[in-house]
Amino acid sequence: MKLFGKSALLFCASVAITLSANASVFTLGEMLLKPISIKSKIVKEGVSGASVTTLKDSIRTSVVSLKHGYPDLSTALADIKNRANREDQAKIGRVMAALKMSHKDVEGETFRDVVNDLAYIASVYGEQSAKVLNCSYCKADELATLGFSNNLVKVADSNLMRVVQRVPKTPAGVTRYISRLSRNNNIKDASRYLNSSERRSYAIFLSFSEQRAKKEYREFFNAVAKFSKGNSREVTMVGPRAKNSFWKIIDGKFSPERAAKLAKAIDEAANKPVSQREDAFFKELYKVSDKTPETLSSIEELKSKKCFFK
Repeated sequence: MKLFGKSALLFCASVAITLSANASVFTLGEMLLKPISIKSKIVKEGVSGASVTTLKDSIRTSVVSLKHGYPDLSTALADIKNRANREDQAKIGRVMAALKMSHKDVEGETFRDVVNDLAYIASVYGEQSAKVLNCSYCKADELATLGFSNNLVKVADSNLMRVVQRVPKTPAGVTRYISRLSRNNNIKDASRYLNSSERRSYAIFLSFSEQRAKKEYREFFNAVAKFSKGNSREVTMVGPRAKNSFWKIIDGKFSPERAAKLAKAIDEAANKPVSQREDAFFKELYKVSDKTPETLSSIEELKSKKCFFK
């Protein structure tokens, strides 16, 4: 017995084709909510190995951070845009426009810009208690080579978490916080050279100077301050006259133990004349490392890229 007529079969086939087509044509905003789709997109952009997970986690952390307290990402971005500064409004506008596009049309440089902007926006305006922005260029990894300059990571160390939670949540509050701690430590406040996201990372570093911070964090801060003194004995940590950018070393796994090792390397290098400190730092860094070939290779790459000394 014939169950379906020819027209019914054609209708079913048409519906199946339409559903299949619609399943593959979703927006970038919808894709960001699908972990498997995000991973596939990242791989298509040339990312491989462990960097795939790093970038996927960064995107996920950015989205969750921005959505905190909002029904969806678009609503969150629209609200944030209303209170952001003009430069950040432009970034938010670009991201909002991209979220409405088909995910297939957001690729290459456009996709990289969206991911970088998303991490930046989340680091400045998102839920602040458990994340920190990493500069990929300072990590000498594949993501930097491919143009993914920022990645947002969750704070994994409980000691660092307590520090991060003490930093003010608003950009204005962060600026005042930096000014106060700069005065307290006789540091030239040149934070005007930093963008909003960098100010927050710098504020986390400055908070290491407080008495309530762990001893290892205070030692790290003191070592960087010592290294940063020029011949004039003035301490400048950011801006065009800064001798280094060690404050960018801080990431989500910056434990007291790691801070202590770096403090030792930086402090020893700071005993050298100003002109010799950069080379001395990398030599001391190797001494406190595990001295494996992989570590040596990473240190050499950091040195060749002048990470922390640009």
